[in-house]
Amino acid sequence: MNSDITELIPQRAPFIFVDTIFDVEENALKSNWLIPADSSLVQNNELQESGLMEHVAQSMAAYIGYCSNGEIKIGVIGAIKHFVIYQKPQAGDTLYTSITILGRVFTTILFRAEIRLGNILLAEGEMKVTVP
Repeated sequence: MNSDITELIPQRAPFIFVDTIFDVEENALKSNWLIPADSSLVQNNELQESGLMEHVAQSMAAYIGYCSNGEIKIGVIGAIKHFVIYQKPQAGDTLYTSITILGRVFTTILFRAEIRLGNILLAEGEMKVTVP
């Protein structure tokens, strides 16, 4: 597994929201991210909703980069569906995220994501991304 996430995603510091990807399969992956207190999307010690969505989008970007043998591709989010945030995590928490591919049509991928803090489900939903 590639240890440098910047070899898989187009984002650069200080806007990186994934530390590691692991358990990559044909239609799934898991990722994690330790939320830094100085993140631009942390306010009052809480990661904001946009940070959770960005973490999911970057996890998917890492999956795409991994499946493309490290070729970084810039995707476009086409839709966000049924994205529910049950609880915001705190700075210093480590998020564990599961991505499951639901379908593919040409260059568009529909996937489901679940973000957990330990056994606690923080957020879940679906996204559609198109990659040229």
